[in-house]
Amino acid sequence: LCGWLLYWFPFFSFDAAGRFTHLLNPRTGASVTGDRSVTVTARDAAKADAFSTAFSLMSSEDIRAVAKREGDIDVMLSDSRDG
Repeated sequence: LCGWLLYWFPFFSFDAAGRFTHLLNPRTGASVTGDRSVTVTARDAAKADAFSTAFSLMSSEDIRAVAKREGDIDVMLSDSRDG
């Protein structure tokens, strides 16, 4: 079995200005905003979901390090924030 999940920003927001989304950064308590797309492929959907959510909050450099360490996930990232 294989699972994949795509997170794309901007997506659903709770207000017209787009200030409040369904993902919160646990370090700041602020909604995650920006222009980022994260797609994760893993052995199962739960793992893909967990990593795609976490990667939505991480820097590109940290995402690459985690993906390399895990070894069994593939990540496609499009990010205007930090490349």
